[in-house]
Amino acid sequence: MKRIIVLVIAFFSIFLCLLFIFKSKKNKIGDIKMNEYIPQQEISEVQNRMTVLTLYFVDLEKKEIIPEARSIDVKELMNSPYEKIMYLLIEGSNNSNIRKLIPDGTKINSINIQDGTIILDFDEKILSIPDEYKELLFESIDKTFVELKEISKVVISVNGVVIY
Repeated sequence: MKRIIVLVIAFFSIFLCLLFIFKSKKNKIGDIKMNEYIPQQEISEVQNRMTVLTLYFVDLEKKEIIPEARSIDVKELMNSPYEKIMYLLIEGSNNSNIRKLIPDGTKINSINIQDGTIILDFDEKILSIPDEYKELLFESIDKTFVELKEISKVVISVNGVVIY
């Protein structure tokens, strides 16, 4: 009987010790103050609206297509996103080592979307580049637009005649 009483007292003592230890750890954890992160500079409304587009340009020396990330304000894409992207391609790369391939004065006749296919119709000025670069130019346009999740195919035409 004494053994049972001693075991109960020992068990109760261990239980109280463990309870005291956990209680003191909880207080220590509860005493830790969380400091709120305050950025050095607030993000402006314009910065918050920025998105990154991947445009593809042709490196004429290497004869390969290279991507260029371009940060653009979403507001510029709101009304006519496909025209804006095409005009960015017409303007050319920001990289000084990449020459502009789409001829100055190239006009976009129309841009239509049907079932995930974008149909880009240009005037004949787009064909005034050397033949060896035409396929690369069309591939760069294709890769740029296929980056958009709603576009799965690109058709390029000149004055209504499909060329790519």
